[in-house]
Order: sequence, then C-alpha cells, then structure tokens
Amino acid sequence: MTTIDIPATAGAVLFGPSGAAGSLEEFLDARRLSGWITSGASHLTRDVQDALRHEICTDTDDLLNLDLVDVLMTGWRKHAALAAARRTVAAPGTSEVVDLATHHITMTQRPYIDLLCDDVRVGRVQLELRLDFTVAGLVAVVRAGRMVSVQAGHCTVAAALLIEGEQVATRSGHLDLPLAVRLGAGIPLLHDHEPGAPRQDSGSRGQTDSAAA
Repeated sequence: MTTIDIPATAGAVLFGPSGAAGSLEEFLDARRLSGWITSGASHLTRDVQDALRHEICTDTDDLLNLDLVDVLMTGWRKHAALAAARRTVAAPGTSEVVDLATHHITMTQRPYIDLLCDDVRVGRVQLELRLDFTVAGLVAVVRAGRMVSVQAGHCTVAAALLIEGEQVATRSGHLDLPLAVRLGAGIPLLHDHEPGAPRQDSGSRGQTDSAAA
C-alpha cells in the first residue's frame, strides 16, 4: 500500500506525485466528450471540443486538490469527541484527552461542470469523488469545545473518481499522520446552535455527503 505524506490531496492518492493530467486527458477523448454534448451542438468544431475537454480536466483537477486532513477534521466534528466538547464548554479551563477508537470517515462529493459555448450551455458533466478513511490509535485533546491537537494514529484512505458514472481511477493508501498535530485555535466540535459554537457560513455547488462512524 502506498504511503502518502502530509499535506496530501485526493489527487495524490488517486494519481500519485505525477498528477492527474495525463490520466484525465486519456479518459476525456473526443468520442466520450461528444456523448456529453447536446445533439443541437453536435456541429461544434474539434478545436471547441478540445477546449471544453481542457476545462473539464482543469475543473476535475481542482476537485482533486481537496485536502485530506480537512476532510478528517470535518469527520471528527461528528465523532464521539462531541461529549467531551460539551463537558469542556460547561467547565471552562478544563481539557480532556479522548481516545478515538477505530472509526471510519466517508465523504462523497458530486459537483457538476456546465459546458458553455458562446454563453450557451451545450452539456453538463457530472463528477463524483468518494473518500473512505479508516483511522485507528488516535488520541485527541479537547478544550473549550474544540479539538486542539491529535496525537499518533494510523490512517488508510481509499479514493475513487467517477465522471458521468464511469470510473476513472480508484486507489488506496496509508496516510502518514505526524506524531502530533496541533490545530491552532482548534476545530470547533459543536453544532452551530449549541452554546460555545461559532457561527459558520456554508454553501457550494453540487452535493457533498460525509459521515463518521
């Protein structure tokens, strides 16, 4: 199993240090692209289709730049450390060390790319990125409702990229977590409506589903 150094992205898991460009170009050949363009736009020249294919590669590469530690942090907000977060908010100045037993964090993102020609949409391409983490041996320090550091731990991640429901790449690797990671001001663990929780803005195109178990 490949070992992936921190900082790491979804693209590093799926395509390694060489990046996704070559594999995506191979997948997005002219025949596939033609099937994603509406029949009314079938007259588009090869140069225009090449430009559209380049934009799909660029937008897909942006999706693959997703930071894996950020995904883990989002999953930890939904984990059992929530109880410690509530207790440390209720007792200011206290902290707790929480053993995060072996657990899974999964995330699926389903953004789409609109294909535009002269400001007219000629097609839409659906992307899907799946991530599945298995984390073991992790210890977290919680203070004032926030996870302020994590220590040790082992993590494997499996990733898959699909375009229009067709698998482009799938791969797994070992995420080499540092011995200790200090999280600055900490990751807020409480939901927005709970005492001590900061207000947060959200909004994105497409769909993102995540869960921790």
